[in-house]
Order: sequence, then structure tokens, then C-alpha cells
Amino acid sequence: MGELLKRNEELLGQWVTICKEKEPNSHFVKDGLLYRGDIYYNGGKWDRRPSNNEDNLWSNVPIKIIFLMKDFTNLEMDDIRYETMRRNNIPPHFDPIKRDAFSMNILYWLYGLTHVRKMDMVPFLEIENGQICFDFYEKYPLVRINCKKVSGGSSISDTLLYQYLSDSDYSKLLKEQIELFEADIIVCCGGNSQIKRYVSENIYTGCEKINNWMFYNSEKKKLIIDSYHPSYYSWSRQSLYEVLMKNYLEFLSMNKDFQEKMEKFAIFEQIELKNYKYNIII
Repeated sequence: MGELLKRNEELLGQWVTICKEKEPNSHFVKDGLLYRGDIYYNGGKWDRRPSNNEDNLWSNVPIKIIFLMKDFTNLEMDDIRYETMRRNNIPPHFDPIKRDAFSMNILYWLYGLTHVRKMDMVPFLEIENGQICFDFYEKYPLVRINCKKVSGGSSISDTLLYQYLSDSDYSKLLKEQIELFEADIIVCCGGNSQIKRYVSENIYTGCEKINNWMFYNSEKKKLIIDSYHPSYYSWSRQSLYEVLMKNYLEFLSMNKDFQEKMEKFAIFEQIELKNYKYNIII
């Protein structure tokens, strides 16, 4: 285990200790850099193991992205880093992709934010079936962090989310975890802008508002995206993708640093990700 993953484990260990004291009957869910090692299908369920290259892959990727979520809803999972975006209890030779709104929007948004062609978005119709995005997702070193580490139900109230974000112990550890990964882009998913406010007021302060979605800290070169939750149902998946990308392109048009990152990422993808190997063991 690399130093980055070790430090994340230390933070999660502190979090578990505090959580047991404050919420002794709660179900704690670990998170961080999603594992990109071998994928296993056993007993109808998929999971993924860490590789020996997790730290290096994250350190070298030119565009580092965190998806900052509210909480996790599955009481059966203790660690989201094992998730595969594959459907359980589906024969391996069938289409494996989870196709709920939450999963598909993550696939679309991640692919769009890393693939801009000559300052234009990849058309939604090219990625709508999800396969291109899914193939990319399985190799890209994505960080997913939940603000509330205790698993919840199908939804969380803004009041409860605020309680976790404002709790001095939890807030301190969340700040350290986000800072640990030093991502270029922090996608704040939902919470009526509470998550975005937490990041811009406690971690990357002094952000310039580019538009209603994009906020940029020029000193540390961090882009904060105030997004809807991936499960948001009032808009179509295409509309969510295209609005996100139009606002992102407005930011890119005025930021040379991120334009260069996009160019470097295109090379990185062709050399590093294209040749990245892992096994699917059935």
C-alpha cells in the first residue's frame, strides 16, 4: 500500500473511532481512491481489489477529480472503493453496466470532464449507451468521498447533511481527506450547494465565480463544481450532461492551465490508460 492510501486509512481509522463514540450503532462506510486492480465475480457479486499501482496512477494522472457525495445508501457495503459499477447477479457475458441514473451520470460526467475536443464537448449521442464511458471508468483513478460516512437511506435531508458538515470532528477529518488527494476538480454533488459551500468556505477559500456551476481558486488552481446530485431526476441525463459541459467549457475557455491539463491528459490516456492492465476473474 502506497503512502497516499496509508494516510487515507489513518484518517478513516480516526473517523471510525469518533463515529463509534458519537453513533455507536451506525454503519460506517470507507471511501477514497477507488481500487483499480483485478475485478472478481463471485457468488453473483462483483468486487475489485487494490493494485500495486494505485498511488502512482493517481499521482501521474494530469486531471485529478474527486466526486464529493452526501452519503452512501447500501448497508451491505463497508467500503465503496471495492465498487465496480457492474450489476450484481447478472451473467458475466451480459451487459454488466449499472444503468440507474446515479451510475450513468457519474460515467457521463467523468468522461465529459476529461474529454474536450478542440474546446467542444463530446456529443451526448456518442456516449449515451455508456460503453465508452464505462471502459474509461474502469481504468481512470477516481476519488469518491462521502461527506457523511454513516450510511443512510434513499435520501438525506439538508438539515442532517448540515449537521455532519458543521460537526467539528467530522468537518476536520473531511477537510484533511479532501486536501490529502490534492485534486484539480472537486465535483460537489447535490445538497442544495451545501457541499460546495463547505469546500469553498473551509478548504479552497477566495474562489472566483465563473458561472453558477464553476468556482475557481486561482492561487491553488482548484476548480469546484456545484453540481446536482447524480440521481437528480427533474432533468434528463442528456440535459444534465450538456449543461455541466457548457459551463465547464466556459471555464476552460478562460483558463490556460486547465487547457494544458486537457492536452496532457489526452497523451496520458493514450500511453498510460490505454496500456493499463487488470484481470476480470470469473
